[in-house]
Amino acid sequence: MFKTISKEKYLLNQVTKLIESRNGAAIDEQELNEFIKQWSFDYEMEKRMELGN
Repeated sequence: MFKTISKEKYLLNQVTKLIESRNGAAIDEQELNEFIKQWSFDYEMEKRMELGN
């Protein structure tokens, strides 16, 4: 998966899923930034695992 998807695309997909799961409820900037930090870490870990590093 990670060989064919950029980090930006991955984060966009995650944000889209978050927005859809909230059913219109607001997401404040600090909360969104925390999600993005976690997703960025997750992405990097998955990428490393895929590459065998």
